[in-house]
Amino acid sequence: SLSPLLCSSVSDSGSSQGLSQPSTQTTQYLRADTPNNATPVTSYPSLRIEKNDLRSVSLLEAKAKVKDIAISRLRVTLRDVLHEGTFGRIFHGVLLDEKDPAKEKQCFVKTVKDHASEVQVTMMLTESCKLRGLHHRNLLPISHVCTEEGEKPMVLLPYMNWGNLKLFLRQCKLAEANNPQVSP
Repeated sequence: SLSPLLCSSVSDSGSSQGLSQPSTQTTQYLRADTPNNATPVTSYPSLRIEKNDLRSVSLLEAKAKVKDIAISRLRVTLRDVLHEGTFGRIFHGVLLDEKDPAKEKQCFVKTVKDHASEVQVTMMLTESCKLRGLHHRNLLPISHVCTEEGEKPMVLLPYMNWGNLKLFLRQCKLAEANNPQVSP
């Protein structure tokens, strides 16, 4: 079984806490051990993913949907950049405890670069928050956000030493390519 990994590309907006408005189009994904010719049945746990038009959500609407987990960015200290994409970064961060500032929690902090457009900022916040309400041992739940006016939003997730799911899978693929199994 896989260890918990940072994953921001899977989405589940079927939760009542999803950031975008539900649509009528859905895709149902079945377990890997489901036969190819099987029809979806209730005995197999599945994940329903709604197809949403992200452009229909404004930055203000996205911020309003997460205000219940919003915190002051003064409680967050950014450390090393762990991963950098085209318009975003993931940092190793430290979150100060609200009641006892002497206590610190390690966290991942996902944010956007300075040159990111409002659409990209909204997309980062929306996509990051689609996992709210979805609980699984291999997915990290969003814990807090910082959405203060005039600042780039930050999404905080629990810190795990295993890293990023995409990089983990890429390393597995490279290891497999470098060590091909010999058929008998």
